[in-house]
Amino acid sequence: MSWIAYERAYPSLQGHSVVGNIRVKRNVANETIPARDILVYLPPSYSKIKTTRYPVLYMHDGQNCFDNKTSYAGEWAADEAAEKLAKRGLECIIVAIPNAGKARIDEYGPWFEPKINLPGIIGGAGGRANEYLEYLTGTVKPLIDSSFRTITTPEFTGVAGSSMGGIVSLYALLEAPDVFGFAGCFSSAFWVGRTGLMKHVKTHIAPNTRIYMDCGHLETSNPKDAKNYLEDSRKVSGMLISQGCYDLVYLEDETGIHAEHEWRKRFPAMLEWFLNPRRKPKAESWK
Repeated sequence: MSWIAYERAYPSLQGHSVVGNIRVKRNVANETIPARDILVYLPPSYSKIKTTRYPVLYMHDGQNCFDNKTSYAGEWAADEAAEKLAKRGLECIIVAIPNAGKARIDEYGPWFEPKINLPGIIGGAGGRANEYLEYLTGTVKPLIDSSFRTITTPEFTGVAGSSMGGIVSLYALLEAPDVFGFAGCFSSAFWVGRTGLMKHVKTHIAPNTRIYMDCGHLETSNPKDAKNYLEDSRKVSGMLISQGCYDLVYLEDETGIHAEHEWRKRFPAMLEWFLNPRRKPKAESWK
């Protein structure tokens, strides 16, 4: 099946919140990753100027990127943010890859974590991020590059996500700097596989990349866990800079909690920086 319009792909989603031109490819899979729909936002000029090629941002938890109707926790409104930037001449393609539901932590976690205190998880989780990264770089990206007018070089190829999606975004950048030159890591759950992560950051240097990281002061209602989110984010950002990644922005939100509406608030500044390296995000832009 070819790429089809969002409304045609999901005719039952009455009152959806999608804006702009979003196309859908049904049931994209590889040998190890189960099939899922891939959603692609195309900028306003895409159908008007047939010669232009565009930067591409790949986003995890794709159910939450564009539509409240498909989201399980609120949407990022990535399409609305992109439409606003397009009015200022900053355009890109956004690829939303839905997560695998119960297997989400497995696919987004580079390292197995035996002690995870989350509903429905028994015996630990994580450790399949390499399979997911292969799906992203070996199946999804070639599909996007062959279907749309993309700029394929790392400088114009980004990856972004929150919580576990923040971890796998950073991991993708460190593992595949020849593919991704930008990562957006929102409220990253670095506590999942912390030991493996810290060792990995020490041995993987990606100096010619840009990294956006943020963290809220109130990520969880448990003060100890919220403190761990902050301390891990501060430590990882510091380690990355010491390893040579000098083009890194790390911001803290004093009232930020672990929720989609918070990332929706912070996403536009990150997206603008991805498209314009001179426009580094500042916390003031959220308020």
